[in-house]
Amino acid sequence: MDHLVCFMPGLFALGATEGLTVEEARKAENGVKWGVRQEEDLKLARELMRTCYEMYNVTATGLAPEIAWFNLKHGKSDDGEFIEEDPSKDIIVKPRDAHNLQRPETVESLFVMWRITGDEIYREWGWKIFEAFLEHTAVGEGAKDGFTSLDNVDEVPPKQRDNMESFWLVSRPRFTQSQINPLTLQAETLKYLYLLFSPNDLLPLDEVVFNTEAHPFPKFGMGRLFETGWKRLPRDKEGVIIKEDLTEEKPENQQKQEKDKK
Repeated sequence: MDHLVCFMPGLFALGATEGLTVEEARKAENGVKWGVRQEEDLKLARELMRTCYEMYNVTATGLAPEIAWFNLKHGKSDDGEFIEEDPSKDIIVKPRDAHNLQRPETVESLFVMWRITGDEIYREWGWKIFEAFLEHTAVGEGAKDGFTSLDNVDEVPPKQRDNMESFWLVSRPRFTQSQINPLTLQAETLKYLYLLFSPNDLLPLDEVVFNTEAHPFPKFGMGRLFETGWKRLPRDKEGVIIKEDLTEEKPENQQKQEKDKK
């Protein structure tokens, strides 16, 4: 499993609640439908979130590899459940996949899961990941020379690369001093970590949508401004388009004139 797919826990959670907290979504009367499907999506989000976190938790540095492989050869109990509970034996990291590029997907989902569920475990996991980044990817004393990617997450100390991805930090911000705040200097990874520990009313998930680069956009209603005039053609029960009779009836005076000509 690529680390890139670890945005999925947050995606399923957002799809279930539409950005509301779980408690709000279950009580909502308008807009949000809650039922078995939503409960199942939320459960799947929690399980996937645990899997993504364990990609970090099982390595020597506490940072995830680019790709993890799963060991499915454990024995099972009589009821079909896996006997092995040690996640370090479930996840395999191969040498060519062991590098870390400071990717944002896991902390993105941790931020969303915290906002939606309020479960402190997601902040705890996020803080452990943040500390691991500080310990192993900082360059120079106090990170004065920035941060960098790693060659192998299972080596301590890890070999550092001379490379800082743009989704980790904005390297050359073009802002005046009065415009600078923690969010303007952060790209995806650090921005989601910042939001994970920020007040919940900062960019609430039921009011904004984050694009793939973590830029927030406000939600708004689709009013007349966005009407196109397009409408779906009518269809029967089998989904076949019903052809409308476009023949227009001629006015009586026109019919009379044509009759007189004859």
